Amino acid sequence: MIVVSMFFPNANDIVFDVKYYIETHIEKIKNLLEPLGLIDIQIQKGISSSNPGTPPKYFAVTYLNFNSIEEVHDAFTIAARQIIKDVSNFTNCSPEFQISESIF
Repeated sequence: MIVVSMFFPNANDIVFDVKYYIETHIEKIKNLLEPLGLIDIQIQKGISSSNPGTPPKYFAVTYLNFNSIEEVHDAFTIAARQIIKDVSNFTNCSPEFQISESIF
């Protein structure tokens, strides 16, 4: 399985509208990417670093699962602009991306 990870950094000046992210942005991602091979989405909201009481490094981390790297590249070639264009509607940060292969 191929996983596209999106990391949304956390800092004092970061704004992140969780409601919009879940109810609108993720629905857009589903509508755009499911026909192109998206299998599953997992979202995690950071609550602390490894030190209790210390803010998490990332406000949220989202995982998009696909069967193959070809599906990922084809899907994002088609849909990336629409997805990225919507980011400013829920946050003022730039997400970090990583594509990985699930090995365990």
